[in-house]
Amino acid sequence: MPRVTKDAIYVLDSSKLSGGASPERLAGTMPRDTRLGPVTGRWGQVDILGRRHWVHTRFHDQIAAADREAGFAR
Repeated sequence: MPRVTKDAIYVLDSSKLSGGASPERLAGTMPRDTRLGPVTGRWGQVDILGRRHWVHTRFHDQIAAADREAGFAR
């Protein structure tokens, strides 16, 4: 699950059972102007840091907002 700040995108790993609700470790950081989406479906797929990650639908709005703030139209 990515956590977006004004300076960077922090990619957090969590267990599959938590659905992203309980981050366990920092997987890496990315530049703030990286496009994350679009994501669709109950578990949207995104490729981040060369790995496939699954993002639950409850976080899709946050990904869309982060992309809009970085200048990517939706």
